[in-house]
Parts: sequence; C-alpha cells; structure tokens
Amino acid sequence: TPTIGMTDVNEPHEFTEECDCRDCAIKQRDMALYMLAEWCVAIEVEGAGWDAWDDYYKDAAYRPGPLRKRLDEAIEKVRA
Repeated sequence: TPTIGMTDVNEPHEFTEECDCRDCAIKQRDMALYMLAEWCVAIEVEGAGWDAWDDYYKDAAYRPGPLRKRLDEAIEKVRA
C-alpha cells in the first residue's frame, strides 16, 4: 500500500499537495475548478479588461497555494 511518510493513504489524512491518493486528487481537482470558475465569473461580471481578472491570473500563475507545484509543472508542459 502506498504511504505518505508513515500515513497509509487508505486511511483518512490531511490533504498534502504531494499525495496522489484519490481523496487528495479529488480535492486538487476541485480547487483547480474553483480557481477557473472564479476567473470566469470575474470576466462575466466585470468585463474582459485586465483589471477585472488580473488577480485570478496572478493567483494561478504566480502566488503560493496548495496547487503551486503541480500548476507550475502543467504551465511548463503547455509552454513546451
């Protein structure tokens, strides 16, 4: 059984970015969808100008967060 340190991934545990268990993967997916939804709503409500959505872009592109490592890896894949 895969483990995170001494924690069995089949046992309930606190979310970690590095964990690939089903529950953590679902949480990461949900976080990413929420970030995208915030961005979409900002544009819908405020318009397409930079000031309407720049904070959401900066969150995804630069700011620390629970998806930072994986988001950076995905950005690099898209750039390549």
